[in-house]
Amino acid sequence: MLQAYVANNATALSAFVNAEMAQVNVAWMLMCGFFVVAMLVGYVVLEAGTVRTGQMDFVFTKNFTIVCFTFFCYWIIGHALAFGKDEGGFFGTTDFADSDMYYYSAKITGAHRWFFQSSFSAIAAVLLFTSLQERVDLASTLAYTFFFSSWVWPVIAHWIWGQGWLSAWGAYPNSNGVPRPIFKYSESSNGFIDHAGSAVVHLASGFSGLVGVVVLGPRKRRSTREANPVILALGTLLVWFGSFGSYAGWTVFISEGRSNAAGKVVMNTAICCSSSVIFSTLITYIFDRKLNYMSIINGVLIGLVAISGACSVVKPWSAPPLLCSSPPLLAFPSPLGNFCQGFLTLSRMAFLIGLGAAVFLFAGHTMLEVLSLDDPREACIVHGFGGLWGSWSTGIFCTDSNVRYAGYPNVNTACRSGEQFGVQVVGTLVVILWASAFAGIFFFVIRMSEIRGSKPSSSRPPSTQPSSSPQAETRAGPYF
Repeated sequence: MLQAYVANNATALSAFVNAEMAQVNVAWMLMCGFFVVAMLVGYVVLEAGTVRTGQMDFVFTKNFTIVCFTFFCYWIIGHALAFGKDEGGFFGTTDFADSDMYYYSAKITGAHRWFFQSSFSAIAAVLLFTSLQERVDLASTLAYTFFFSSWVWPVIAHWIWGQGWLSAWGAYPNSNGVPRPIFKYSESSNGFIDHAGSAVVHLASGFSGLVGVVVLGPRKRRSTREANPVILALGTLLVWFGSFGSYAGWTVFISEGRSNAAGKVVMNTAICCSSSVIFSTLITYIFDRKLNYMSIINGVLIGLVAISGACSVVKPWSAPPLLCSSPPLLAFPSPLGNFCQGFLTLSRMAFLIGLGAAVFLFAGHTMLEVLSLDDPREACIVHGFGGLWGSWSTGIFCTDSNVRYAGYPNVNTACRSGEQFGVQVVGTLVVILWASAFAGIFFFVIRMSEIRGSKPSSSRPPSTQPSSSPQAETRAGPYF
């Protein structure tokens, strides 16, 4: 009797199941969006752990207002430029103030996706100013937050995550009008791959912060007081916890077998992060002959940054196709080629990405010391250099089967042929130039106004007491 009922009502039951699964997918993205907010809270706490006690009130005030400004700007302008209807592969032109919120279906709105994506926009804005502690006042911070969240970041998001010229979904239509990616403008190309923001979020904000550090120079008085390890550990744990859910959320769906892809994402994230911590600690001990908790904390963070772009398109194991393909793109003479095939086949791609992240972290740390650049948390290195390596490693370690499994639209051999690595290099250079150019102009204006004395108290107010003074550690921040 039950079988007869199912047979007679198969169409209605199928429609009911599909509708319910659509609601499950909405709930999945909403839940993952909460994890993104946990990441955001973690980054704010991390910044608070690296400043003097008297500056914590400014750190929280600054970041709370940045988040509010970002959500507002993304609602009015940013979402339309990032995910609206494509115009020439450069930016979107529809859905300002979410006027087309209900474009998904009569029952499923775009609100859950807006919340998920806007949270990443807020993270990018917060990370940008993490490197610039005690050098930019609140008014200047909010001014550039408005510009960054309304123009700079949404355009990058459209290029890579929307239907822009770098996107895997392409901005170049073929003879049938179907958009195709760059290079070959056909199904044989993938476009830029960035699962969870290695370039869109971290590369853009990290290099913008680095430009600010170079242009604005060091703080007037660097605090000799060490960072608060308890607060730093709490912030790191929040970021780590939030990363698992936020990276998994970029599978977009949990139905239709996507739960398996989400499981692979969190597995790769855990392996890469662990590898980065192990090797960053080891490298620090080799060169400094002591253990440093900052190397552990930054090892966790740069590992999370590095794997964010590749976590859906690499295997936890197997050989990197770019290095050990058959025939290999980078051919090694025998017996080195045999060693490559034998060793890397047993290696873990995510583990190797973590190793590379540790090397980039140490190189960036050394660069800051040699050039005397002042970034208390080394955020520009963790996110800028980590995002750069994460984007490049996506092209090095991706596999064509995993790209298809992750939901990218084209079937090809771009990873094995090495074309994907070329796409990733081009994409990272463009993102760096775009973000750094606007940041450089803005911070140069601030620096010139400071030098000319037009507003000596607006961007870098002088402290009335030495930073080592007990009163200076507890007095309210002067940046209002």
